[in-house]
Amino acid sequence: MIKLAARYDVERSADGTVFEKLTSVGGITLQYNDATPQTKTMFYRVRMIDTQGKQIISNAVAIRHNVSRQPVQVYPNPAKGTLYYSIEAAGLYQVVLADNRGRILRSETVQAGNGGLQSSIERKQLPAGVYMLRISGNNGAVVHTSKVVFE
Repeated sequence: MIKLAARYDVERSADGTVFEKLTSVGGITLQYNDATPQTKTMFYRVRMIDTQGKQIISNAVAIRHNVSRQPVQVYPNPAKGTLYYSIEAAGLYQVVLADNRGRILRSETVQAGNGGLQSSIERKQLPAGVYMLRISGNNGAVVHTSKVVFE
């Protein structure tokens, strides 16, 4: 019997059999957006772990994604000196590069036209390491988040 949930693990699977953990969240409200689905139909489930380590796994739910179009692409990752990104949809975007503590190191507003946008982030004086790239739309909604590595 589960006493008190310590955390929830969100898991996904391309085949409904072998699942991988996407994230862990605490609290009562559970929300997660899979920005990188691997196939058109992905399976998701939640694993609840209580304070004593006991687990309950939900039934898997199939969700269809449109993976034929990638709204944002980031490459190469890892990058040596320049990290490139492209945004498919027209609009105004905020591009933010943060360190592993969440400190904003680079931030810029970019405008993608009808043909999209291709731009880059230079490593310049950043030390080698892992960073978080976040691209938000004009309405503040995050359209892309990824870990990026500068070597």
